[in-house]
Amino acid sequence: MYVPIGYHYSNEDYEDGRIVVSGRDNMDGLTEIEKKAELFLRAAHEEGEALRKGALYLWQDLRVAKYLWELRGKTSAPRKYLYTMEYDEADFIHAGDLRYYTVLKDAVKEGKPLEDATAARYWNGPPAETPQMEILVTKATVKSRMELPQTPADVMRKFFEQVKKG
Repeated sequence: MYVPIGYHYSNEDYEDGRIVVSGRDNMDGLTEIEKKAELFLRAAHEEGEALRKGALYLWQDLRVAKYLWELRGKTSAPRKYLYTMEYDEADFIHAGDLRYYTVLKDAVKEGKPLEDATAARYWNGPPAETPQMEILVTKATVKSRMELPQTPADVMRKFFEQVKKG
């Protein structure tokens, strides 16, 4: 029996076997540029707002998920864990290529108009090559996790937090 797999990064500490649902709208954690692209993308589909707002976001490809998780680990907002998740096909909502989301964000940065055709490519589903596919699901089950290695900055931050506490 085929069980679909996806990858999700988070600071939440989930145990293997836990069923995870979206706890919030992802809009909260977006930059102003990302919010404009996200709102445009949601508006480009008759159910876009409801579909994206209530979804748990997974990456389809481990290489992409791991690369972006590690890249984000070098920012001021890292995600501690990368989870391997299983989901039931009945919980699948949508799969879209985030390269088109990036095109929308770049247009916002450059002050260019956002194009309906770009949003439509996201909603039309997977193209022939899909290096940045995200999967929207209603829920998924944790199968395993990886933990982001501590950086020297993490060690120093923890040290100074302990000093402040006395």
